[in-house]
Amino acid sequence: MIELEYTLQIGDLAEFAELHLARSPSARRNLVLLRFGGAAMLLLIGAVIDRGPYRLIAVACFLAAAVLWVILLPTFWRWLYRTQALETFRQGSHRTLLTKHTISIEQDGVLTRSEYEETKVKWGRSKRLRSGPSTT
Repeated sequence: MIELEYTLQIGDLAEFAELHLARSPSARRNLVLLRFGGAAMLLLIGAVIDRGPYRLIAVACFLAAAVLWVILLPTFWRWLYRTQALETFRQGSHRTLLTKHTISIEQDGVLTRSEYEETKVKWGRSKRLRSGPSTT
């Protein structure tokens, strides 16, 4: 039998949320839409505003704002997502997540235990553990 003990912290859950943000296709799509859609809106506003003799300055300012938007938004997005995840986990009672867990790999399956629950997942027929000299 193999046993592994671990305890999750709020920071671990926030890092998982960040990993999800980085790997999720829908989150990446939303970020791309927000980055380039926001930049396009800034450029459109800069082009539509009629400032008379200062029109070129206004367009240049909106162009600079659009470039900064595209460059800085991903960093701000990740910071905001992590902050919101931390706030979410700090507000609620997550005692079943933030406690010591033990995972045991046994002959008939995987057993997960904590102070609040015990879960056993049995192996399928083709996934039995075998012990012997040829097993690594």
